[in-house]
Amino acid sequence: MEKKDLLVLLDEIFRSFSLRVFGVDSRGELAFVNPRMVEMLAPVDVEGKHLTRILPELSEKYLDVLSSLKPVMGHKFEKNGECIQADVYPLLWKGELIGAIGIFFKASDLDELNQEIERYKESAKLLDIIFSSTYDGLWVMDGEGRVLRLNKAAERIAEIEAKDVIGKSVKEMMDNKLFDRSVTLEVLKRKTQVTLIQTVRGKKKVLLTGTPVFDEQNHIKYVVVNDRDITELNQLREQLEEAKALSKRYSSELKDLLMKNLNGLDIVFRSLRTRKILEMAVRVAKVDSTVLLSGESGVGKGMIARMIHNMSDRKQGPFLIVNCGSIPETLIESELFGYAKGAFTGASQEGKTGFLELANKGTLFLDEISEIPLNVQPKLLKFLETNEIFRVGGVNPVRLDVRFIAATNKDLGKMVKEDRFREDLFYRLSVIPLHIPPLRERPEDIPALIHFFLEKFNKRFNRDKILAPHLVDFLCRYHFPGNIRELSNLIERLVVLTETKRIDMKDLPIDLMSARADSMTFFMSPEKSSLKQMLDDAEKLMVEDSIRTYGSQRKAAKALHVNQSTLARKVKKYGICKRVMLLPQIK
Repeated sequence: MEKKDLLVLLDEIFRSFSLRVFGVDSRGELAFVNPRMVEMLAPVDVEGKHLTRILPELSEKYLDVLSSLKPVMGHKFEKNGECIQADVYPLLWKGELIGAIGIFFKASDLDELNQEIERYKESAKLLDIIFSSTYDGLWVMDGEGRVLRLNKAAERIAEIEAKDVIGKSVKEMMDNKLFDRSVTLEVLKRKTQVTLIQTVRGKKKVLLTGTPVFDEQNHIKYVVVNDRDITELNQLREQLEEAKALSKRYSSELKDLLMKNLNGLDIVFRSLRTRKILEMAVRVAKVDSTVLLSGESGVGKGMIARMIHNMSDRKQGPFLIVNCGSIPETLIESELFGYAKGAFTGASQEGKTGFLELANKGTLFLDEISEIPLNVQPKLLKFLETNEIFRVGGVNPVRLDVRFIAATNKDLGKMVKEDRFREDLFYRLSVIPLHIPPLRERPEDIPALIHFFLEKFNKRFNRDKILAPHLVDFLCRYHFPGNIRELSNLIERLVVLTETKRIDMKDLPIDLMSARADSMTFFMSPEKSSLKQMLDDAEKLMVEDSIRTYGSQRKAAKALHVNQSTLARKVKKYGICKRVMLLPQIK
């Protein structure tokens, strides 16, 4: 190739460069210049001119390179108000000088380049941190299966040091019994991602995933291996199973303890919600923290208070019940705290012991705590904080050991906001709050309660009554505003007043018959429901009644002239199967 042709070729090559390039022949005449360099030289015309006219600032350096054949590096000069750095190199072809080439950088180019380098450094640093700190082991192998790099986690899992394996092939490590098989070799063989389980040093089970990294020729350049010690996972799983078994055992023991201590108390339940409340009561019974029971009238707050006492270390001590709403406001202070002899006109000369003293070494259950007068509340708070009382008219403190359980059917939080109950006393009483939901929110308990009360009153009155299935079904849907107390009273009334052995819907009191009519027509009220909802409610009621009447889905489907599968879908749709099956005829 001629020298002239070579310079033309270089001109074609450097036109696409992002760098600024300026080349001259051996005489110093312009040989080639790329567009980026032309931009920098503007407005100077570069066509057909000598170096000294186009770039006088650097002509001397170019000529030095042409004469000495030595490159000039990092020469700085100013052009059009900008700082420029140039590197000039001689161009040799077959040992003969054919010219010189200069590569130019603006200061802004260098700043951008330095910023780009810093970004690459930061990225490399971040990747190095991620690589080093990840919990999983990471290995990087070359295309021949030799170790290039591994992180600390990989060292920990394989029980090795990086310096001992870097540069070694996986075959060598297998020969040294480090592990029994290699995911890297499988990746190199299959040329795709591979996952397998490996045994390390004959004891550890490790889950590995090898991923190939291909070059532009689609050859595997690297293999990245991720490994995780599943021996640890297996141990964690075993620990979890042990914890589950322990929790199950504790739950069983708690249930046994709960059922054992319910003996002698009229506490009957089937719902999970009630069970959780009773389990909480079991736990708090073992400590002396103050408990605040809340819930509507008749939900069983008194029974749970007695249960807490019976299961506590105070069970041998007294359990006193004080209904704060039944004591006149003028007497409640003296009833609770007692009074000294001659404390007021008409007082006993011997004085009187109050309920707090009577409950010493035991439990005091303050029912309807919301009825405590505001002027008595500070004195009650003082006792809760100090365990000391002063009798009315007394001057000497009396130290007591009393466990407090309070109950209310009102919203004490709302009363506090309305300044009808002291805030500090409210928080002191509600160290452990237990809310007992109304019976309508736990309908699963109703069948068991019906059975319990029926047996109880049959035995008490020497009767042998049974309840019709439809009646039981209705009672399970009834909302019971009086809760368990209302249910107990109703069963007692039916057992006493019904003349026939079988108690049916016609034997219900008039007020419940009205409720029955409301429940039967509720789904027909357009004010309360859409047409679709009314139809769904009616269908649900018919399915429930049919299953209850005929005793099985198969017989009920036959009576309704539908396929059993159709009826089963409707049972599932309305979620009625479980509740209906809980309602056998109660004898």
